[in-house]
Amino acid sequence: MKTVLLEVESKGCASCTLTVLQHLFKTQGVKGARAIGRLIYVYVEDWVTPEHLLSSSGIEKYYFVRRCELYDGVVEVPQYSLK
Repeated sequence: MKTVLLEVESKGCASCTLTVLQHLFKTQGVKGARAIGRLIYVYVEDWVTPEHLLSSSGIEKYYFVRRCELYDGVVEVPQYSLK
């Protein structure tokens, strides 16, 4: 499994980034996704490329993709807490 890290910004509502998950979950090869603000951690099968993910999900219609990085393995989502 691989991780694709996306940084997205909605073209409409600046705070509406979580709806990107709906598009990603419908994409073949996506096994899971987690969001923290603008950062989306997408867990994909080994054959999925960032180009395939962006073109198949159609998220570029609704979001500006500011960053797209591919990592081997599962990248853990940072944990935040209030102290």
